[in-house]
Amino acid sequence: MSARTARQIRDGLDHPVIDADGHTIEVTQVLLDYLDAEGGPAIVDAYRRYPVKRQFVLREGDPARTTDSGSWVWPTRNTLDRATATLPALYAERLGDLGIDFSIVYPSEGLFGPQIPDPELRRAACRAYNRYAADAFAPHAAKLTPAAVIPCHTPEEAVAELHVAVRELGLKAVVLRSFVKRPATNDAPERLDFLALGSDFDYDPVWAACAELGVAATFHSSAVYGGRNQIENYSYNHIGVLAPAPPPARAPTVAPRAATADPAACRSPPPRSPPRGRRPAARSSATRAASPWSCPRADAPPTAHGWARLAPPRARCD
Repeated sequence: MSARTARQIRDGLDHPVIDADGHTIEVTQVLLDYLDAEGGPAIVDAYRRYPVKRQFVLREGDPARTTDSGSWVWPTRNTLDRATATLPALYAERLGDLGIDFSIVYPSEGLFGPQIPDPELRRAACRAYNRYAADAFAPHAAKLTPAAVIPCHTPEEAVAELHVAVRELGLKAVVLRSFVKRPATNDAPERLDFLALGSDFDYDPVWAACAELGVAATFHSSAVYGGRNQIENYSYNHIGVLAPAPPPARAPTVAPRAATADPAACRSPPPRSPPRGRRPAARSSATRAASPWSCPRADAPPTAHGWARLAPPRARCD
């Protein structure tokens, strides 16, 4: 590890360093004041009950799920870093010590606003956060710029909040969710709407508004599990968000093969020849054991990986 500080490393560079994914940790009590001004006490009460991950316990008896989160989100041992993420003035002051010239600052608690199902609460939560962020970071615009949160359950609400965030509040960055959870109907189960192919709405006006306002449409939704069967497009569902597909919801429809004790039936297919001029990579016993084409043993645990999960019962190979 280098003994140089982040500032020393930055001083040795001939280009600026921009943090494109900084985060602030909101002061929830202050955010609630903005929410009260936006929607009144009833909206504040509904927001307090919604399972949002936040750093402060708002009142005795609040459910634990509203304060739980990953340990990397709310640091506690280093109180200076905790305060830095919460106080924009300190954030801007320490930016040079972190080796950074400029940071685009995303929300933490504020990221949950756009996913709230209730339309009134969702829009009020997003508007309140955007006003909170605009006021908190305005004095430090030379070093920090906050990203406005944009609700996307309909194109109309997204376009409306884009105009308020950029034209009224002067924000220069926006963040959207890459999907919307659509509730179940009489004709379809609950599903994920990815705002493009197969969407319930035409989101072209949203992208046009981003272009008109001069902001990039950034997304902060992380990986989505269960998104392979959301739209009627085989190629999309086949690719999904991750390479390995999850186990099927029901058993394969192919007829099971008869169990056999013939060792030849248990052998893996022969390896393919490596490209000319390249030596084949050595495979450890652990790698061979984990191969999805390995013979599934009769005593294999139920957590076997790959194709071994789907294989029908077979006789032991030893």
